Amino acid sequence: MKKGAPTSIIDNKPLKERKEEKEAKDRKLLEEQSKLANISKTEAGTVLIEMITHELTVRVQKFIDDDPECSAYNNMLKKIHLKEVNGKTAVNKLVQRYYPAIQEETQKEPAV
Repeated sequence: MKKGAPTSIIDNKPLKERKEEKEAKDRKLLEEQSKLANISKTEAGTVLIEMITHELTVRVQKFIDDDPECSAYNNMLKKIHLKEVNGKTAVNKLVQRYYPAIQEETQKEPAV
């Protein structure tokens, strides 16, 4: 008995033909996907992303407001952020009032 080319048990096509079809399909898919590589850098892409971000932000805020536990975590994060901002402001005031030499050093251009 002669053996022919290896065939697929799925559709009885030669394996080489199935491999070529799969490769062509994969290539086409990759080419289509590659067209979207810089979508966020286009004006239309930026607008689309901003719209989606806004809608998501509104939706997430609604969940946070409706869930007491989420609301509590959100308030904790806000307080931590405010404390950090106040801390940075205090550092700047200390430097301005008591360490003017440090302030002058940080304002100089770095040597290249």
